[in-house]
Amino acid sequence: GQLNILMPDSQELAQAVVSFCTKYPSISLCCDTSISPKEDLLDGFDVILSFHRGKLEDNNWIAKEIKRWSSIVVASPKLLRTSSKPFKITDLKHVPCINSFTALNGTPWVFKNGTGEVITQRVKSAFKVNSGQLAKAGALAGLGFAILPDELCRHEIETGELEIIELEYQPEDLVLYAFYASRKHIAKKVPAFIEHLQDQGK
Repeated sequence: GQLNILMPDSQELAQAVVSFCTKYPSISLCCDTSISPKEDLLDGFDVILSFHRGKLEDNNWIAKEIKRWSSIVVASPKLLRTSSKPFKITDLKHVPCINSFTALNGTPWVFKNGTGEVITQRVKSAFKVNSGQLAKAGALAGLGFAILPDELCRHEIETGELEIIELEYQPEDLVLYAFYASRKHIAKKVPAFIEHLQDQGK
């Protein structure tokens, strides 16, 4: 049968989807891309993939974690020459920051304390984007402090193009979730697809 997916436009996910279709040639795929899908657009999709930090909002969909990235706050040396360096998360209200992913909905930055409790902090942002790559490009250009998955900017940290900013709390992990409707009789293609994504993400 046909599998209808809504997902972010990501190179890793594209490869996982292609390998799934190669593995299950009897399934036809219809794939739409959107970083932060709106609630009212969800009808008609079997699986929705989206990025989140912190607590998920309650809805009627079942959420399965696909992959988790530990994250860091980074800034370019250029920005640190012109802006004061934050030491506490409340300092982020007074320095330029880059909002990314679901932050377009006005979501604050999400941190966790030593016991894993979620702490949110509103930040000052004139550069709002819905892509990690765009947020990284903005950080490299000195447009603001950014929370990014550490594996996305490991190279830039090694070369000194970005510096890690240590605050009193750690940024919450970025998590990719697969959402699907909580129907009793779920088509086998849905769990097969989610399992495939989890295997690819390891």
